Amino acid sequence: MRLFVPLVASDLRHAQLPKVAPVELLAADAEDYDESSEAVLEEAGYRSLLRAQELGETPARIVAVAEVKNASIQLQDWIQTDAIMADDIEGLSAARAALEAETQEDADAAMGELFQVALSWYDVSEREELASALGA
Repeated sequence: MRLFVPLVASDLRHAQLPKVAPVELLAADAEDYDESSEAVLEEAGYRSLLRAQELGETPARIVAVAEVKNASIQLQDWIQTDAIMADDIEGLSAARAALEAETQEDADAAMGELFQVALSWYDVSEREELASALGA
């Protein structure tokens, strides 16, 4: 089972993961696990962007990813995660454009562009540097 935890930049500064519901992908749910994983990652990235907007944080898609054997495991510590996926400069620009759109048409176009930009992979040990780069 793969868990995707939607984060905001300030979450990267905390010693523990936030208590945010992860987006789950069960191996049995997907014939093509990797392709389904991309779709679930996009969903978690979108939820991350919504959290950032609600909390007044840097508009960015940031997702902690973890492989777990048991669905009842609750992620609490960064050591439980395998990676952090986050927007790079191009993604940050697209995320900002999506949230600052003034019309629905502009928002739809910006979101389409945003999801054409792949999230970059970061090792969990890089979270402090990533937080700084994202202005947290």
